[in-house]
Amino acid sequence: MRKSPRTLLAAGLIAGALSIGPRPSPLQAQQASAEELFRKGNLSYDLGRYDEAIAFFQRSYEVSGEPLLLYNLAQAHRRKGACPQARDGYQNFIRRAGKAENAGEYRIQVEQAEAQLQQLQQQCPALVVASKPAAPPVVIFAPPEPPRTKAEESGRDSRKILGWVALSVGAAALGGAGYAAYRVDGIEEHLSRAPVFDPVEEQRGLRFQGLKWGLLVSGGVLVAAGAALLVVGHRR
Repeated sequence: MRKSPRTLLAAGLIAGALSIGPRPSPLQAQQASAEELFRKGNLSYDLGRYDEAIAFFQRSYEVSGEPLLLYNLAQAHRRKGACPQARDGYQNFIRRAGKAENAGEYRIQVEQAEAQLQQLQQQCPALVVASKPAAPPVVIFAPPEPPRTKAEESGRDSRKILGWVALSVGAAALGGAGYAAYRVDGIEEHLSRAPVFDPVEEQRGLRFQGLKWGLLVSGGVLVAAGAALLVVGHRR
């Protein structure tokens, strides 16, 4: 059994006793007109004449501006099967009720309207129901970098020069380590083929072995340091 929208009209809205007297004020006449239009719309809704109900609710809203009439309009459109108009009615009611001074009084009806929107999407799958707008992204702009002084620029250039020098010396040391390793291999091969033990040649091999490791370690350190200086020197 469907519910009549009369229960959704706020108590005291467009209602109230008119002052006794032969000439009511314009405000009282406006309230009476809005109330009468609502009653006619409610009767048409109960009888299933939804086009008439929509017309009466529309005119009543134009006179009174009561947000709940937007809910009644949405209900009538939904009963009629006009899904886009029903969606717009619910969303207009939610927006209008949220801006009202007495927004707290519409909390229950707003929740009902949101539930009706979900049911409406099931009733009309092709209908697009707009969701609440997302908060705009927060864009943080970094302050412009102050211009560098001549001393800073000179320091950057010096680091780059030192970086290239360290790279060059390190590469040369690694090359020397390769040559020393080559000599060590040659001496070891010579000692393995010699008919007698040669202590002098063995000492030469040990010296080249020490030189190889010394150049290898120092060359690696210099290459790493040079690369770091170049990175720092090119950093803005």
